[in-house]
Amino acid sequence: MILEDRGAIQAAPAWGRATLDGILRKCAREHADRLALVDDPDRESWNSTPPQELTYAELDRRVDALAGFFRMAGLQQDSIIALDAPPTSDTVIILLAAMRAGLIAFPVPSLWTRRDCMTVLSPLGPKAVIVTSVSKGESRAERLRDVADTIRSTKLVFGYGGGLPGGVMDLAGSLRADDMLPAPPVDREGEPAEHIATITANGAPAASTRLHARAHRHWIASGLSFVLEAKLRDGASYLLPFSLSGLTGIGAGIVPWLLTSGTLNLHRFDRLTQLAARAQEIDPDAIILPGPLSEPLHAAGLWSEDDEPTIGVVWKDSHPDPSREIDAGRRVIDITAIDDLAFVARRREGSGVVPLPVGPVNVPSDSAGGSAILEIRIEGHLHKASDSRASLLGGLLSLRGMAVPTARSIPGDNETPAATGIEPSAEGFVRTDIEGRLADGAIRGVLPAGRHDRENGVATPEDSTWPERPGRRAAI
Repeated sequence: MILEDRGAIQAAPAWGRATLDGILRKCAREHADRLALVDDPDRESWNSTPPQELTYAELDRRVDALAGFFRMAGLQQDSIIALDAPPTSDTVIILLAAMRAGLIAFPVPSLWTRRDCMTVLSPLGPKAVIVTSVSKGESRAERLRDVADTIRSTKLVFGYGGGLPGGVMDLAGSLRADDMLPAPPVDREGEPAEHIATITANGAPAASTRLHARAHRHWIASGLSFVLEAKLRDGASYLLPFSLSGLTGIGAGIVPWLLTSGTLNLHRFDRLTQLAARAQEIDPDAIILPGPLSEPLHAAGLWSEDDEPTIGVVWKDSHPDPSREIDAGRRVIDITAIDDLAFVARRREGSGVVPLPVGPVNVPSDSAGGSAILEIRIEGHLHKASDSRASLLGGLLSLRGMAVPTARSIPGDNETPAATGIEPSAEGFVRTDIEGRLADGAIRGVLPAGRHDRENGVATPEDSTWPERPGRRAAI
């Protein structure tokens, strides 16, 4: 399914013509025996399923087998499937198998309630729902199952993990099969990379959330910006403590892993000490971390200067106080996610986060001939905020470029297409609800300051970006 007006689509560069499942097939062909995917060693304690380690050949066969199962189950090309997306190898297999079968995956944010799921999923009309059982008091499988029971279009409810509720077909056998017939080749009209791969939500309350219908090229542009800025090598190993339901988990985790034919180590965050122990055991080339975790992890002294990994530090919608010195090591790439629409990856200079440029965002930033994957501008005029960071005025950030999804609606099972909440301008810019304040100093630019309060005209900083953790707000 191609949603954009063909006349408005930018000519895709060579790296924007592949599909994510196609990149996986290439990795399996060229690096069959390389370790591809490693589960959280504690997975059985919270998902009642033993952890897995898969080579690229094994992963590709399982993706093929599950894609074939989806088609045999009656799921047609461009059908939407909703799934729970904790950081497990099975989630990765499901996402890639859906793409290979020509389906559109909607990873559901872990914090959504039944009401939230109903509000967003009903207009989309998913044909299938995939649930999983997560322990420690969470009833996520029942939540999505109950929603599926009330949506007229949903005919299939699958699940994996221990303790699945009634009315759910166990998918475990198909997830671990590698001898089933693969799905027939998908006939993607036009450019395959222009077809929609996923739908994700921007993290706002469900009643006002925006949906991002991303084609393969959107995801590849996002992931490539991190790979190029961080100068990640072929075969790099990654530690990812995020759920796999949004821009960070997929765009800064799954996509860079595939682009570098690397090893992806998944981790469900519970305690900093546990994450530090895993990081020391793996000794990864790159770790993707929420901003608040970067300093304490660096302070743990796990690495010497010679073997320090690249740390991708994620800031969701707001930067820390620009006057604050941040000590998080030498090899830091700040990843600023803007309304979950797109992110900017920038190598840190000194002890502070570098302001975002206004205008083209070249990747890598130190190359005069880099690709402009994204463009930023400031729109509107905001009142000066009351806090100390508002020394200069700004406006709402607007984005356009290869990484930015622009679809206004998504055809679903209902007669009326589901609105995404996105309204691109005539120039192709998508206006966000994130306030940007102009920064002055050695490096000029814009500092994201949180979600705009429409009543008071000031920014409301987002909660800290944290990975999935029982009992507190999760990053999406």
